[in-house]
Amino acid sequence: MSHYHLARRRLAPSKLICQQCLLTAPQIPSPLPPQLSLYSTSTQPSPVSPIPSPSAATTKPNPRWLTDIKSRLGKCILFGLSAAHIPQAGTIARLLAHEWPGLLAGAEGFLVPCGAPGIAAQKKYGMDPTWTEHVLWGEQDSMGHVNNVAYVRYAETSRIHYFRRLERAVPREYKREWEALRGNKGVGLILRGIKVEFLLPLGFPDRLMLGHRVERFEGEEGIGLRCVVLSQRWQRPAARMEEDVPTYDYGKGRKVELSAWAREVFKEAREEEERSKAYWLRRREEIEKQVEELERATVLSGKKEDMGGKT
Repeated sequence: MSHYHLARRRLAPSKLICQQCLLTAPQIPSPLPPQLSLYSTSTQPSPVSPIPSPSAATTKPNPRWLTDIKSRLGKCILFGLSAAHIPQAGTIARLLAHEWPGLLAGAEGFLVPCGAPGIAAQKKYGMDPTWTEHVLWGEQDSMGHVNNVAYVRYAETSRIHYFRRLERAVPREYKREWEALRGNKGVGLILRGIKVEFLLPLGFPDRLMLGHRVERFEGEEGIGLRCVVLSQRWQRPAARMEEDVPTYDYGKGRKVELSAWAREVFKEAREEEERSKAYWLRRREEIEKQVEELERATVLSGKKEDMGGKT
């Protein structure tokens, strides 16, 4: 059996990087290389383009991007790196450990509490752009994982948090009308439908990060929202949801159009979310280039894998 196969049996590359990220995350060298600095706290226009590039706006993020990049980085370390490239590999591993919410959810247009867009949003609204939930033991069912109904409850709380955060940007003269949107008197919002895509069975213990973003807000169809549930235990999306929330006049018993001032609030929110998406897609490209450089520098670069066949 080849040395390559023996090495693969001893340690899976993806697990290697995941464990190294968690163990070494607190020890962050300073300063980091400028091309891969740990998430920037700058809120200047330079790191976040005001208008997303066409490629960033139209590219559908790879849902397995983080898993794949960890595997590739793990193989680089497993196959052997020169002394000059080892610090670079460690820097990338720490970046993945700290910025994984943005590299996953941020690349889909969700604001997360890291990176320039998320930090700017926290300063603007004075609230975390995501909602955190702790998985409870009692939320597990007889199958040994969190019951499907719990995902909908998580999303409900995250949706209210999203509206409360946006309230900070509502003009003062419309504050009461905005607060009424969450109630059942006058004109408010009502959940008409929710579609859940289950991606990962959750269990106890785990801490979840939930984010919302707006998809549409025109006409009597009301508001279309998307939600993502991230598992911090597995560093993966556990579920994605689509929510249909029309504007409803409870007094007249019918749907109504969203007010012009409210559409401006959601328009501003969507622009922020699109800038976040463009930022994190560029961040992915930066990391991919660094990993490709490491792959070219590995000891076994360019050599074919020994599959144990006849010579």
